[in-house]
Amino acid sequence: MAERTSDKDTLNIPVLDNTNYRKWKLQVMFHLRSKDLLDFCKKPLTPGATPTTLNKYTKASHKAINIIASRLSHVVFLEVINQETKDNSHLLWTKINDQYASKSAINRGRVWMDWIWYNHHGDLQEDEART
Repeated sequence: MAERTSDKDTLNIPVLDNTNYRKWKLQVMFHLRSKDLLDFCKKPLTPGATPTTLNKYTKASHKAINIIASRLSHVVFLEVINQETKDNSHLLWTKINDQYASKSAINRGRVWMDWIWYNHHGDLQEDEART
């Protein structure tokens, strides 16, 4: 009997929006790895692959895309799914990472800067210099 991914399998994965990339990525990675699909997202198909390998890669890629796409918000879905990514899990994974990893880093930087501003009340001099 063929293995099927049920909707229940992905319920613990958050829906990716503009605020939760790091958590989403880890949970999707764990889930894809448990289904032996993560490598199909991280590595492209080897050029010159045999028809058997191509068939295996295509089936696994479609399963991975189904899991990933089911956990994207409507806005994110429209941003990352296109003619190139709709049939290639590696390209989809790369596009999501390229688009959201940088936003995640920027958001962490903003939080850090806000924390510094709050702790130093806008004065970044050493504590002794302020007294």
